[in-house]
Amino acid sequence: MHIKSESFRDSILNRSDLVSACAHKCVTEAIEAAGARLIEPIMRLDISLESGTEAQPILQELSSRRGDILECCGTHWGSTYISARLPLSEMAGFPTTLRTLSSGMATLHVQVDDYRIVSENDQANIVSRLKGTK
Repeated sequence: MHIKSESFRDSILNRSDLVSACAHKCVTEAIEAAGARLIEPIMRLDISLESGTEAQPILQELSSRRGDILECCGTHWGSTYISARLPLSEMAGFPTTLRTLSSGMATLHVQVDDYRIVSENDQANIVSRLKGTK
């Protein structure tokens, strides 16, 4: 009996593909059955605006990016302090926007603050985007 080496190699690759497909299906079903939810990192932003810099456009920008304003207050020397929480996914481009809105008269400190469960609507959008259906 004669076995071609190409046939043997193809059967090994097919088994590997089959095992991979089975593992993918098992993991997907387990995640769905467990009711798994996505979480996203939430960043803490501390923004200091120099005297004479308008805070309102920056507060509007934070709100439009799903931000939570924790504190906004003036200081004795005329500057303004803003403390906010913002999802990491909404941070893209924010430092540049802040620099533009404040004419370069703001300082920004960012650190990880917490993690939050993503809403079902946002989760569906993320999943469809990752699957390439949106």
